[in-house]
Amino acid sequence: MGVWPAVGERAMTTSPWLEIRLPDGGQRSLHLDAGDLWRLGRSDAADAPLPWARISREHARLFRRGGQIWLQDEHSRNGVFRNGQRLGEEPVLLSDGDTIVLAGIIEIIFHDPAETVMGPAAGRLRGVWIDPDAREVWVDGRRVQPPLSRHQMRLLQALYRQPGAPLSFEAIKLAVWPEENPEGVSKQALDAVIKRLRQRLRAASPGSNYIQVIRGYGLKLKE
Repeated sequence: MGVWPAVGERAMTTSPWLEIRLPDGGQRSLHLDAGDLWRLGRSDAADAPLPWARISREHARLFRRGGQIWLQDEHSRNGVFRNGQRLGEEPVLLSDGDTIVLAGIIEIIFHDPAETVMGPAAGRLRGVWIDPDAREVWVDGRRVQPPLSRHQMRLLQALYRQPGAPLSFEAIKLAVWPEENPEGVSKQALDAVIKRLRQRLRAASPGSNYIQVIRGYGLKLKE
């Protein structure tokens, strides 16, 4: 295992890395550029050894899949949290700026320079932006992961074409379900797509509220 550097010693990189804030006030960094698996825990064999009693020997792991970084709880005693939510048995995909907390005592910020570079390149540091070629969605410079469902994407694209202008519920039905008769689309189905899309955008940028409901009429995308 190589030297585990302090944050101030970190070289400029375009690879993902972790900013690790320790209970004693120290800070360390872990580069995720070499290999495809990194272990966090109390064990000396961990890529980031964390010698605190509340930390399990094998507390969590990060791994590369499909060119992206995922986080998994290794059945730790005191839990792994991402953005305030405790992880279950399944791994979760990390996005730039995610906050990871181990056992309530160690805070880790996930940084992905490649991701944040792409957002500003689109000219949208704030707001919603769609890359039509890659079919990717960005909110406040953060990519929405995993990708939106087909119906969610259709709804967002319809709103994106006329930012700031209202789109009626009838027009939304036509945009989201072009192969169906709008009369056959239930209110429950429409409400479910709208609710889920708003949740996905807020998950990418907590506190954002870019899709606004116009009561009795439809929706609009905030510019």
